[in-house]
Formats: sequence, structure tokens, C-alpha cells
Amino acid sequence: MIKKLVKLNFRNKLFLIYAFFVVVILTVIATIYFTQSNRSLISSERQTLRYNAEQIGSRFDDTIARMDHAIEFLLSDINALDGIITLGQDSEGSKIPPAYLNEASSKVRKTLHSYFMEKHFYRVVYFNQNGYVIANNNRDEAQLNSEVTMEDLEWVELASNRRGQSKLIGLHTDDWGLQTQPTVFSLVKEVQGASLGYIEVQYLESELAETIVKPEDQSNIMLFTNDGQLLFAAENFDNLEHYREIALSSQDVVADYVNPATGTREMVALYHSDKAETVMIAIEDYRDIRSRQMLEMSFMVVTWIIIAVLSIVFVWIFAVRLTRPIKQIETLIEQTEISNIDQKLKLDKSVASDEIISLYRSYRGLMKRLADSIEKEKQSAALQMQAQFDTLQAQINPHFIYNILNVISQRSLMAEDELTCEICGSLADILRYSTSTKHKVSTIEEEMTYLEKYCFLLKTRYQHRFEYTSDIDDSIKDTLLPKLTLQQLIENSVSHGFSNTPEVMKVKICGWIENDMVYVCMHDNGQGFSEGKIQELEARFCEFCETYQSGGKIPDLEIGGMGLFNTYARLYLLYKGDLIFELSNDDGAKILIGVKSDSSRMISQGD
Repeated sequence: MIKKLVKLNFRNKLFLIYAFFVVVILTVIATIYFTQSNRSLISSERQTLRYNAEQIGSRFDDTIARMDHAIEFLLSDINALDGIITLGQDSEGSKIPPAYLNEASSKVRKTLHSYFMEKHFYRVVYFNQNGYVIANNNRDEAQLNSEVTMEDLEWVELASNRRGQSKLIGLHTDDWGLQTQPTVFSLVKEVQGASLGYIEVQYLESELAETIVKPEDQSNIMLFTNDGQLLFAAENFDNLEHYREIALSSQDVVADYVNPATGTREMVALYHSDKAETVMIAIEDYRDIRSRQMLEMSFMVVTWIIIAVLSIVFVWIFAVRLTRPIKQIETLIEQTEISNIDQKLKLDKSVASDEIISLYRSYRGLMKRLADSIEKEKQSAALQMQAQFDTLQAQINPHFIYNILNVISQRSLMAEDELTCEICGSLADILRYSTSTKHKVSTIEEEMTYLEKYCFLLKTRYQHRFEYTSDIDDSIKDTLLPKLTLQQLIENSVSHGFSNTPEVMKVKICGWIENDMVYVCMHDNGQGFSEGKIQELEARFCEFCETYQSGGKIPDLEIGGMGLFNTYARLYLLYKGDLIFELSNDDGAKILIGVKSDSSRMISQGD
């Protein structure tokens, strides 16, 4: 009973501690998330508001472009322009026949009644100082009041003397209406020439909302001309002068303002159109933004509660499971293998009995001794492999030095020239590379650099009788090989592949990657391998692999004629089962080496 109470107290303490930490961590995470979410929401709203202002402003630019196109359409019509000129010349004292004037009016009227004019605009009017007024919409309630004169139009002066530039007139009543005078805005252009009049294109305010405001545009908008005239307002705004001042004083920015009429904080985005000479204002009330924030916060609170409940349930189950430490230790001992020897068990020593602690310590001590033994065995195997590798590496360096020194001696006896200096320089680089023990492996790129110097010395020795070419893919230049691997292939070819033959010795080294395998191939035009030689070498290769895998000693290598076997042994020690080493005849000797590209990367990381 006492043990049961102790176990229960431990479980409750553990549960309360973990539950407390879960609640604290979730609260901190929720607070950080909500703060960042609010910042992100504000930033998103600013971007959306700017986008809405630009989109709606762009649509209004298209509307103005159509209105301007209507004016240009009228002026580009030769007959209409001829009629405008004729009507402009009918001043006092002119003797233009009435028939000519009637014909001129008909030409202008015909163009104004085109399908394009009738469809897109409320009214298109031509009028001049001589009292001529011609419009395309002169029916029913839109009947034209031809008695209106230019003196009755307050906005004419705004459109005058603009050198062919159109002028956008803000919201005003239709001055030409006889029965009805709806609210419109106009684009007016003075026809260039002496007293040729004006062309006005009218657009209804009621139709503008359908044209530029789409259902997806959630923000409230206002549109002003650059001189402060109101063109459009999506709704009745309080304190219109407040927004007019913002439009006239600000650039294309998104900023916060306080509406002096309502005292509310608003986010305002502006879009200036140089083409239409207008300012589009998009407005978002912060009360709407806060309502979305509260909705998101409600969702976050519900999510927090669900996660907290699930976490507490998980902590309770976890606490119950921790009250059975003896069973856990027994199961752990029974399941321990070499692969999971480092597996550990967290044991609360403050509540466990002495027997449990002693059992756990004994188990950990056993696992530690076993792990140490395994680690020592690995280190011993690695040292043995390194010693074997170094033994094979050391046998390579002296083999070709005799031939190179012989070349230097012969050239020195013949004459003193710059070539001798080059030979000496190449030989010095070769000796420096081959005798360096800092790294046991080199990249193919480093091997090729060394091989170029070695082949230069061979070319110096054999003159025109030796030709060497290489074709190495750039993608494999970082692949690792034992040092002097490629030099051994060339040396073996020159030494044994062209015995008693006066032919030019042609040797080619090429490298490529295929199916995750890196290949390097040496091919010459010599006499090739004898069938018995290939079988002999392959037998020695197999014997070496079996000896190494069984843990035996690597067989001693003779210095004379040990090149290919030495090369294979060093490659096998480096790549083991991931190595391909093939000998064949193809119009000469052909040696193919293949290693897995991922094996090379692992060796590089281990090095």
C-alpha cells in the first residue's frame, strides 16, 4: 500500500510539472504567433490596399483612354474634321452658304452617332464659339438643350489653351440636358486652330462604379483629379475635405490617418495616374481589420485549448508509464544487441529503490565495457588497414625515378637548353607530389595535373614516338583515387605494351560518370595483354581479396612488375566492394576502373 502511494505521488508530481511546462510553452508560442500574425495581417492589408488602389486606378485609366480615343476618333475622321473647320469659319461677316454649313454639321453628327460613341458614353458633344452644338445623344430624357452657350459653361476656361491636351472635368451636372441633368464627369479637348471649338465626352457617375469597381474590391475608394475635383466616391464619406487634402499632399504610399470627423483610425493607399491626372484613394477602417484579428484570435484560442488538452493527456499517459522502471530495464536488457548498444534509459533516481539503481548501474557498466571493446577492435582494424595501405603506397614512389633521371642525364650530355630546365622543373614537381605523405588519396583533377608532367617527361624521352591525350568529364574531377593511380597505368602501358615495336605509342585517358558510377579508362595501341597474363592477374586479384577479407596478411609484392597488382590492391583497400577493375584487349591494352560516386564522397568526408 505504501509503495502504491509513493508511486502515485511520483506520478502526480511528474504529471503536474509536465502539465505546467506544457501550458507555459503553449502560451508563449501562442503569444509569439499572435504577435507575428498581427504584423503579417497588417502588412498583408497594406499590400492588398495598395493593390486595390492600383487596380481600380488602372481601370479608370482605361476609361479615360476610351474617352480620349473617342475624341481622337472624331478628329481623325477626315469628313468630320472638314465639317469642324467649316463650322469654325462661320463667324460674323463670313459668306459660307447655308448648304455648306448644313453639310458640315451632318458630317460631324454622322461621326458622333457611330456605334463606338453610342455604346460607351452618355453623350459626346461638339460646340464652338459660333453657337454650333452637335451631340450624339439627343433623344427622350437626354434631349439636348441647344440654347446653352459657351458662357454658360464654367469649366471651359480649364480646357482652353492646353496645346492639344485633354482636360478631365470632375463631377458636375450635365449642362446640355434639357429635361434631365444627371451627374457626369467629362473629358474636354480644345480643337487646335482658330475658333474651331471643343469636344466634350461625358460619362455618367452611376455607370462609373460598375466600370471600375469589381465585387472582389473590398476597400472603400475615392477618386480625385490632380486639382482636387471629386470624380467618384464608393459611399458617402464623412469629412470629404480631409481626403482631398490627403490626395493633394501625398505620394503613392500606404499610410495611417485619423479621420477628424469620426475619430477612427484608417489605412489609406494612394495611386497617382499621370496619364489621367487623377489620384485614387483606397480606404480601410482599422475596425474592420481588428474584427478579422479577433476572428483569428478566436480560432487560435480554440486551437490552443485542443493542443493543451491533448498534450496534458499525453503527459498523463507518459507519467503512468514511467512508474514501471523495473519492467523497462528488463525489456531493455533482453532487447540489447550490437546495433543498439548505446541505447539508454532515463531513470529518476530520486524515487527509484536501491535495487533498481544498482541493476541499472550494472547494466550501464556492462554496456560501456562492451562498447569500449568494440571501439578498440574498430581502431585496431583501421590501424591495420592504414599500415597495409601505407606499405603499398611506399612501394610506388621509387619505381619511375630511374627512367626520369636517365632522361635528364641524356639531355644534359647532348646540350644545354631550356628543355632541360623544364625537365628538371617537372621532375621536381613529380617528386614533391609523390613523396608527400600528408594525404594518401588525391582527386582525379590532382592526378591529371601530375600526369601531365609525367607525360611531358615521357614525351621528352620518346619524342615523336609517344602521343598522349585525355578527356576527363568536369563532373568527376573531385572523385578520390589513391595517389599515383593514373601514373601507374601509363607507366605500365609504356613499359610493357610496346616491347620491340617501332610504332608510335598512343595512350589515351578518359573519364566519365554513368549510373552513379565514376569510370576512368586507359587505352593504348600497343600489343595488349596476353590471355595468360590477364588470367594470372585476375587470379592474384581474387587471392588478395580473399586474404584481406579473412583478416590475413597482404602478400609481399615484388618491386619488378608489380604495377597493376599494386594499383588494384590500393584501390580495393579504399573502395572494397564498390570497385570495378577490368583488363581487356581492344586494338591494344584497355584498363577500366569504376567506383561508386557516393563512396567517393563518403571517403572525402572521412578523410
